[in-house]
Amino acid sequence: MSNTNGNTYNADKRIHFGAIGAGVLSFIALYALLDLLILFSMAWLPEQISKSWLYTSFKVIGLTSWALPGFIAARIAGQSGWLHGALTGIGVGFLVILSLTFTFSWDGTLHDNVRSSMLQTFLPAFSLCTAGGILVDALVARRRRNQQAA
Repeated sequence: MSNTNGNTYNADKRIHFGAIGAGVLSFIALYALLDLLILFSMAWLPEQISKSWLYTSFKVIGLTSWALPGFIAARIAGQSGWLHGALTGIGVGFLVILSLTFTFSWDGTLHDNVRSSMLQTFLPAFSLCTAGGILVDALVARRRRNQQAA
């Protein structure tokens, strides 16, 4: 099977750092888009949208923006989807931790909250990016079975 670059999808274990970088960049782009959607909805539609619906929809979009980078990295790499998804998840997790570090104060009462938030955001980012990579592996395996059956 070919990926977007025309490379064949094989099972060797080489790591493609360009694919991981593309996955991390896609996370930044998706999160920037999410921020713009939040700004738009809060500024221009404050009375038309209920806060509970807004919170739920942005949570779903946020979780999707954590899963998609692993999928993108695995698809671009064309091999070892779970590995590229996991490495992308580590990169995304560190970006989230970095943003938490610079967003919240390390002084005073927020110190413990920042530490717990770091773990609570790193684990889902890592897990969802890895799941995105595993999804690519599953889709490739399914496509191979369908091609062999035909």
